[in-house]
Amino acid sequence: MTDEPKWVLVNIIKVFSRSGLLVVYEHRIRMFKFWMDDQVKIGMCLRDEFYIQSDRFLITEKQLAFDLACKLLQDATQVVVTISRSNYMVWRKLSPT
Repeated sequence: MTDEPKWVLVNIIKVFSRSGLLVVYEHRIRMFKFWMDDQVKIGMCLRDEFYIQSDRFLITEKQLAFDLACKLLQDATQVVVTISRSNYMVWRKLSPT
């Protein structure tokens, strides 16, 4: 990646972190699988918080990823968008049951 996407990412984190949305590089998270509602789900851990994957989008579908993230922010306390070379993943914070 070039320096320019890193600069853009830093600005996105500053803008969205106030609203409960974090944007991070995928290599900064720890992904795992777990059982929930009779299905195997994909989860991740970031800063000692657990999240469930809501959806995955191709790198060309950036707007769809952020649209979903903004929609989830209305219902969830914390939303994370992870970025890799090939995709965006949208995560919502797991609430204790």
